[in-house]
Amino acid sequence: MTDAIIDTNVLLTSSHADPDSPFDGTDHLTAEQCLQVMNWLLDFVASDAHIVFDEDFKIYEEYRNKMSDQDLGLIAIHRKLESELLRTHIIDYDTSGFATVPDAFAQLDRSDRKFLAVAIKDLETGHESEIINATDTDDWQKIAVPCTEHGIAIRHLLEE
Repeated sequence: MTDAIIDTNVLLTSSHADPDSPFDGTDHLTAEQCLQVMNWLLDFVASDAHIVFDEDFKIYEEYRNKMSDQDLGLIAIHRKLESELLRTHIIDYDTSGFATVPDAFAQLDRSDRKFLAVAIKDLETGHESEIINATDTDDWQKIAVPCTEHGIAIRHLLEE
């Protein structure tokens, strides 16, 4: 399994696989799709692959802001962090607190730029990782060409 930068939607979708989940943002997904994402997450946690974050832990802060300690997605992240399979990178932020990325990626939602900035740094330091997405395929598809040109891999767990 490849090292991963995990978009928050993967964790939310995994958590939604639990019938008692409070999340309603994935109602357009089938139970099978939620289980598919959850199974990927659990396989990732059990693997020797690294999770990749920004050194300021803004990715983790986003996870914490959207989930509680009882949600499967966050439990899985905590388990991965306990395994010490974590790699971090220093990334730059603009005055509004959003990660800076090359102009070729300007179409990407500002809140998702931290994932991309980490992927760029990871590649620059000789590592191979993927951005893992479940439900924001349209947003990531906007930058598919520059990602390919820059060697950034995005894995869409669910094809829409």
